[in-house]
Amino acid sequence: MGSEVESVSAIMGNYFEKGDTLDTAIVTLRHASGGLSVLVDGRLQKQNSQEVEEVLGTDGTLRLSFDPHSLDEFRSALSRVPRVEALKQSPFARSTADCISDFIGAVQDGRRPPISGEEAYRTLQITLAAYESHEKRMVVRTPV
Repeated sequence: MGSEVESVSAIMGNYFEKGDTLDTAIVTLRHASGGLSVLVDGRLQKQNSQEVEEVLGTDGTLRLSFDPHSLDEFRSALSRVPRVEALKQSPFARSTADCISDFIGAVQDGRRPPISGEEAYRTLQITLAAYESHEKRMVVRTPV
């Protein structure tokens, strides 16, 4: 949105019935510019279901079951997806361990970290405001 998040409103739910679980989250971010961002996430986990990962690419969708035995197959298939190099370089498509390693390496080498401490802290403030909004059932202003 190009402007700072000023307030957060969130509704979250977890519904469990007969072994099936439905998790839902709707978060509205009001920006200093007056704009709104809406984040929506939901997951349905059937009692006997298997998790699946999806990668969307210009040539279609790659779907693989989330199974430790298929890790090599997953990596092989990922290498054939268009724009996979850009995905690998994105901080959002990397493991936590990779991000921490990159951060430590940047500090040791005197480089700017891929995600600054200020950016990470701001994300944490917004996330905590979303949890507070859900718990208190009210709009929560984010710290400036």
